[in-house]
Amino acid sequence: MFLQNLTAIKEHRPDLFRNIQHLEQIAQMDELSIKQDSKNLNNLICEINQQSISLHLEENPVQEADKILLEVAKEINQQKHHVIFYGTGLGHHIRKFTQMYPNVPYSIFEPSAKILIAFFSYVDIKELNIPMLRNISLGSPKNQFNLKEIKSILYQIPKSFTLITLPSYLKILPIAHNKFLKLIQTVIHQKKINLSISQRYEKKWITNSFENFAATLNTPNLFDFRNHFQHKPALLVAAGPSLQDEIDQLRIIKQQRSAYIISVGSAINTLVEFKIIPDAAFTYDPSELNYKVFQKAITENKSPFPMVFGTSVGTGVVAQFPWKKIHLPMSQDMLYGFYISGSKQTPVLSDASSIAIVALQALMLMNCSSIILVGQNFALRDKQYYAAGVPYEAADSKVVEQVISVENTLLETNPGLNAMRKEMEYVIRLKPSQTIINTTKGGAKIDGAPFQTLSSVIDTILVPNAINKEWFAHSMTNPIQFSYLTQRQQQMLEQESQILPIFATLQQTMADIQISPEKSRFQSFDFAFKSLQDNLFFKFILHPLTRVKYEILYSYIMNIKIETDINKKKDLLLSGFGQYLYECYEDYKMIQPYFHNLNVIIDDFTNHKKE
Repeated sequence: MFLQNLTAIKEHRPDLFRNIQHLEQIAQMDELSIKQDSKNLNNLICEINQQSISLHLEENPVQEADKILLEVAKEINQQKHHVIFYGTGLGHHIRKFTQMYPNVPYSIFEPSAKILIAFFSYVDIKELNIPMLRNISLGSPKNQFNLKEIKSILYQIPKSFTLITLPSYLKILPIAHNKFLKLIQTVIHQKKINLSISQRYEKKWITNSFENFAATLNTPNLFDFRNHFQHKPALLVAAGPSLQDEIDQLRIIKQQRSAYIISVGSAINTLVEFKIIPDAAFTYDPSELNYKVFQKAITENKSPFPMVFGTSVGTGVVAQFPWKKIHLPMSQDMLYGFYISGSKQTPVLSDASSIAIVALQALMLMNCSSIILVGQNFALRDKQYYAAGVPYEAADSKVVEQVISVENTLLETNPGLNAMRKEMEYVIRLKPSQTIINTTKGGAKIDGAPFQTLSSVIDTILVPNAINKEWFAHSMTNPIQFSYLTQRQQQMLEQESQILPIFATLQQTMADIQISPEKSRFQSFDFAFKSLQDNLFFKFILHPLTRVKYEILYSYIMNIKIETDINKKKDLLLSGFGQYLYECYEDYKMIQPYFHNLNVIIDDFTNHKKE
């Protein structure tokens, strides 16, 4: 039965077979000990710590399947989206599910290769409604899954899902199960955050990039100044409530020029209030209200300082800033990626949930000798979210979590701040050789950034006259090549001219499928949609404008591909792609004035360079 099942899966579902093709080799490293129940051939026994544990209800495994599904029946009926089975056992509950819900798609996570072999040796896959089986994911030899595996499956699920865990796995593999649940929660949380951010900013990122393009072309790149920061210390000053404790120490550092003082976000307001002018202020928020962050610094402070702006930042802040401006290439700026990055060959910063994390990435890439975190609380202090001098309150200061402080006490925080802390820890792990010190008194502990007071840092690490306070006046020569820019401009103009014909082909093909859903017409649609996906105007402009809709569409694509009923396939395609292509066409019309203006900017820039 086992080989017969694997052969059938390989033939009919090669996408599933790829995940289990090394099943027998992995089983040899599986430390779990299982055997068939001598009293009941419909059961398996696991030997753990000299104790025998049944995989299924000893008296009646089939009755157990009824009970499991009865407990989630209401949930499945309400959702009708997706079911995830954690643990197959011999599959009694999975077979029952496919009989009761033949139209509900499902996925399988099996932590043990030995159990999965037993499953395929026991059940005939013809009984498993294979067209509705979206994924099989097999755990590692240690019976665990990694974040990438779980993410790849959950991101293909259109909406919500029901998780069904075989009860015996809570006893057999409790640690693996807990890790699985935590990974599931992490992916769901991140997916919600990404979706929320994308829904809010997907159009702002690209329209900001268009509107900032002239400034991007006509300002130096931060990485053109790398030689001034290399092997030099830098303070990354955030607007946490602990910032006000370090004002005197920051004055000393400023006077001695012993480290670059880099302000991020709202920290500029506190620094200006206490007459400490930073060596640079970073900003990246795509919101149109971001300009308010710098209003106080511009109106109340007469000492100039350079601003480093993310290229997809809200346009108001770039337009109003009166002093030196330096751009920082951002991953959300697809225009930079297409028109400039190939010419400049400098890093592009990954978007992040906090400007501090973006600036940290930049300083790490600038090869600073040490990066010293100041005011990076990632927690509340006496219900305070920001440092003194910041002219607004936090949008969400509701306390729902606790974290360990740098003093090893418990601190109150909220999910947003805690997620930022974890994201910063991830960035720190990417370059373990980088010296990063957290000086934030009363702040959350940050893995990879040991705590040291700022006064101690001044005494033991920093030395006077270490930095060049006029660093921004002298950049390396690394100009944008106007010949490359012109070449990319022509390439994009050609690709843009193909969009409307592709839309027309897709629309006609969908109309043909509506009338007569023949296999050849589905193939024609696939070919036309592939030509849209390959089009550079779509990749770099239209797709970023509709990334949320595309993600939802992507989760339906597998459903459409493996649907065998031709009429259901037709309905899925028309409903899924119809709305998405309509959105694309509307965004195409909306972006035309921006695209026209972009080409005027490029023409002006290249003509000026030629002159």
